[in-house]
Amino acid sequence: KVADFMEDGFPILLIGNSAFDRFPHKEEFKYFVKIATKYEHDEKSMLPFDKGLEELDKFEYYIENNFTQNGIKNYYVMRMTYKGTRTFYIATSDKAGAAEILKLIKQQGNQRDFEFEVIEDKEWKLYNDLRKKLPKE
Repeated sequence: KVADFMEDGFPILLIGNSAFDRFPHKEEFKYFVKIATKYEHDEKSMLPFDKGLEELDKFEYYIENNFTQNGIKNYYVMRMTYKGTRTFYIATSDKAGAAEILKLIKQQGNQRDFEFEVIEDKEWKLYNDLRKKLPKE
């Protein structure tokens, strides 16, 4: 599902996989990897230029592929583009493995600059809070 709305006078683009409403493995995939990266943007909307969108998408795929290739079970959950920052969330069952992969990617320095944190969320509150901003149907 997709939503776009205004907050503090700037547009937010939110894309989420609403299939997680019925995801039966929430208890196992209780860790959310939150990854945030800055991007070049239009000064008025603070949204990325077209070329920047492609680069952001490639970065997300790169992270997902690294998790998968290294045996880290993961599901891409949601992303938000707002005010110069793309933030995306990946659910995993392997907190330590995901953190280790991201540390290695940062150390290599051949990708975008980014920050990350791994959040334990047994209740999937983070997902539920973001999901409320997406259309019901």
